[in-house]
Amino acid sequence: MVTLGKPLPQSQQLAAGMCQGGDPDYNRTESCYIATVPVEVTEKKTGEVTGTALLDEKSEATLNPRDRTAWEHKVTLKLHDATGTALVLSGSVTLKCDACRAGSGGIKPLPSGTTQTYTMTVSSPGVEINTDKMVPIVSVIPNLPGAEAGTGPVGTPIPVRCDNTPYISPQGKGGCVYPLYTPTYELSTLDGKVDQVAWHIYWAQNNLKQAWGVQGRGPALTRTADPDLIARNRETACPSSMPRPEGKTCDEYPFATTHQGASKNPDFSCHMVPEKQNTGEGRDYRLPWYKANRVLEDDPFWVHIVLPPAGVTAMPPAPDFARCPG
Repeated sequence: MVTLGKPLPQSQQLAAGMCQGGDPDYNRTESCYIATVPVEVTEKKTGEVTGTALLDEKSEATLNPRDRTAWEHKVTLKLHDATGTALVLSGSVTLKCDACRAGSGGIKPLPSGTTQTYTMTVSSPGVEINTDKMVPIVSVIPNLPGAEAGTGPVGTPIPVRCDNTPYISPQGKGGCVYPLYTPTYELSTLDGKVDQVAWHIYWAQNNLKQAWGVQGRGPALTRTADPDLIARNRETACPSSMPRPEGKTCDEYPFATTHQGASKNPDFSCHMVPEKQNTGEGRDYRLPWYKANRVLEDDPFWVHIVLPPAGVTAMPPAPDFARCPG
């Protein structure tokens, strides 16, 4: 029979790319896990150890945020330092989940020193919001009559959320993300299309009572897609009665498309910025970002402002940001 031991300490594990060993590493749409696992082959009746080896495991998944019906999960296995009966082992990989559908990676021989790749196509059927925990299961199979395989998970289960929310995916194919990862919306003061909006957000993050949306300093923002709440947030921060200078419109932070907007939160800022920038930031930057990261109602996110290089002063003076009431 084959027994798979516990993963070796992190210092003895592989390290490549985003994988650093230990717990799974993931962002909004990608995950990776690597470990080295001891393998032991024993005679079932006598308990005698007849072979040993080490098994390098690597699990990589790339979710499709624009299509919930097809993404890939790949597992690679490499047996090495094999002795005795561990020189003649095979391996298979399946994906364990509650509601997903996944193909099998098949059974492949594991000659010592050779890497085998198991690619599984995965889908999440249906159209409702579905959060499923997924983890690959590896089986190491001895090439001996009647011998038992050893099985174990490759990492720990990671929740995957799939949905067909219309305001995120109007084409109807839905998509999937890792919902436990909080994404970051980034805007640059060096981008001439949105620099004034970016500077306003930076000022607000550093002058309001709370550093809204600043990771490590303040609360995350949470999205709302409720049109009535968005309208109330905008009217509170930037009432229609407020005069707009020619060519400018009123920009507010925290965003009106969040639950931290002005109608719920008196700790907000508003500022008059070029109309083209204000419209473009929401339409051409933030809305596509919401969709790419499948940021749904109540999903948290951070906001990061890219500043000019050290020594370059381009920020308008603070009094300019205080002219808009609120």
